[in-house]
Amino acid sequence: MIDFNSSQNSGLDLGIADGNIAMLQWNQEESQQNYCSEDFFNQLLKMLVSLQKRADLKGLIFTSSKDDCFFCDYSWNEIRAKNNNPGYEVNLLNTANDCLNLLEAMPFPTVVGVNGPCVGSGVEFILAFDYRIGCDNRVTSFSLPGINMGIPPVLGTASRLPRICGIDNALEIIASGSTYSASSMMNKNVLDEMINSDFLVTNATNLVKKLFVSQAWKNRRIAKTSASPISNEQLELVKVKFLSKSVVQNESGKKNVINFVLNSCTRSAVDSQPSNVDAFVVAWKSNYVKNSFALEETRSEIVHSKQIGEAIIPNYLNNVGVIGSGAIGPSLALLMAKRGVPSLLVDVAPFNLGLGTTAIMKQLHSKLRMAALSIEELLQVLGRLSTSTVLESIKDRKVILEAIIENEDAKVELLHQLNSMVSEGTIVCSNTASIPLKNLAAQFKDPSNFAGLHFCPPLIHPNMVEIIRTDLTSDECVATLVGLCIKLQKVPIVVNDSPGFLTNRLLLVLLRETQELVVEGMNPYSVDEATIRFGFPKGIFEFSDLTGIDNLVYLNTIIDKNLGSRFPPPIINKWLLEKARLGQKNKLGYYKYSDTDEKSEDPDLLQMLKVLQKGSLSLPDEEIMERLLIILFVEANRILGEKVVPTPDIIDLALNLTLGFPKEWGGIFKWAEIQGWDKIIFLLNKYAYLGKRVSPCGYLTNKISEKSPYYF
Repeated sequence: MIDFNSSQNSGLDLGIADGNIAMLQWNQEESQQNYCSEDFFNQLLKMLVSLQKRADLKGLIFTSSKDDCFFCDYSWNEIRAKNNNPGYEVNLLNTANDCLNLLEAMPFPTVVGVNGPCVGSGVEFILAFDYRIGCDNRVTSFSLPGINMGIPPVLGTASRLPRICGIDNALEIIASGSTYSASSMMNKNVLDEMINSDFLVTNATNLVKKLFVSQAWKNRRIAKTSASPISNEQLELVKVKFLSKSVVQNESGKKNVINFVLNSCTRSAVDSQPSNVDAFVVAWKSNYVKNSFALEETRSEIVHSKQIGEAIIPNYLNNVGVIGSGAIGPSLALLMAKRGVPSLLVDVAPFNLGLGTTAIMKQLHSKLRMAALSIEELLQVLGRLSTSTVLESIKDRKVILEAIIENEDAKVELLHQLNSMVSEGTIVCSNTASIPLKNLAAQFKDPSNFAGLHFCPPLIHPNMVEIIRTDLTSDECVATLVGLCIKLQKVPIVVNDSPGFLTNRLLLVLLRETQELVVEGMNPYSVDEATIRFGFPKGIFEFSDLTGIDNLVYLNTIIDKNLGSRFPPPIINKWLLEKARLGQKNKLGYYKYSDTDEKSEDPDLLQMLKVLQKGSLSLPDEEIMERLLIILFVEANRILGEKVVPTPDIIDLALNLTLGFPKEWGGIFKWAEIQGWDKIIFLLNKYAYLGKRVSPCGYLTNKISEKSPYYF
């Protein structure tokens, strides 16, 4: 018989089961998820101290009574709300560490049963138990995402995890910030068993009874808490390996996390506790962490807006058609089907439709081969996906997405056909990356249900979508598209119709200025190295290759026609296009690419560029980045002044999601605030010789005169 005594606020229930096994269950009240907090650890510590004194107990089992959540990290809102409380973080982490260290000192075996997501400090928590059982369902997962915000795992993970699963597995789990399934954690030796959730408590109970008799848990605990078996040579090899991984992206916050882990893994959890706590406090006060949270707050406000649902017609999100089976259409139709949205892919050319369906099947087969998709899930996806070569077959869809070639005449003709075909209230949107929406909206009798839906290319984070509204687009249309994007697990950024919209306009500013540096005599690879050392995951010229030189030339043509001659002409891209150097797609661009798309510098290109260069120029990293960023800053202010988007935080988020603008700087407006107005004014004067592209617009002029902040 289990007799539970509930703690007052933490949601922890303690009971003693038959066989004298202590049972701790967690169910945080008034919350869909279990977040650890000051109260949780205080209550847990009291319970553990009480249990440690009982000589009759044979073991301890910890579970969550929530079916879809085990442990979802710290209550970050609580920590941030107490920023002005001196010593709060130190006290919280010391109490948490005391709990985990006490778990490893209990006079009986401890077992934790995980059913649902186990995130951040949740993963750190389960490592203190002697044995770990996970449920064999898809909702059970494990991740240490703190590295993405520059926060190290400070509850002894750097000590425990290498001893549990080996240094290579440990560093991969920490350095990647990825989410792992229960089966993956079994393969990495983090979990000891994987069972059906219905038998979680039963199996855990049987395991405790077996362990109490065999005493095998004692040897395991000694191995986990003993001196490290890792040699200095092995440690150095692992350090080189993981610091070179792409996940680090040259961002100082992430590098600091890796270095912290490597420096801590040779010590026990108890010995490393003071340095762990110090590392957290230092990270918590850094620009990297502050800006990471600011970006996440902006993203969260967008995807959890309470105003969205009021304007959405529910069945609109379950009845979507995609026109165009080229480079984008099949991927969009598949994305819809994978996220539970029935989708119809239409292309009037049978050959093109065949290519598109083949591409879809290749993607699904790849997911199946990597065990990222089960046979049952594959069949469910295919059941939501249909195709047709008859344009009229799409007329009954509630949302129609045009994804044909980026050509204004072709899009105008198609939308004109749709206008006479679709029923009243149908939402039609275009995936154009640059064509002014007002030109396309003119094809409809009722343009209130027309908008742009630009799925940003997967340069860095392929999870952002621009929803472009015209002056006539209704709020209901926008809200429905926002809801659709959220259902697709994308971040929707609503922008007003303007040349290049938001992301392409900002991208082209950087691309044009880097080209101008090369025309003045800079080595393009030196420019890329400077941007990477600043914190971008890739160089600007590598971005050009990924986007496609031909696409950039077309985008420049469209944007220049609407923005005038503020920027120097993109002569290098046009020249590359003439030389059939299209970028990664044909293995030659600014870089050359192998069959596996590994890039390398091309000495032939450097020689060829000399005919376009006006001389020889060599600038230090600081001046390269000053010039690029002050021009980006000026253009971002123009975008605010033109009311393309309402607030600077949206621009900063878009830069991070599409270009990987380094979190250490937080975005172009966060960067400007770090510099201060005196430095910004100095840079505007320093680069005034560049002409109109550095000339402040009215919006920026007012900001300078008032010296008012962008963030309050």
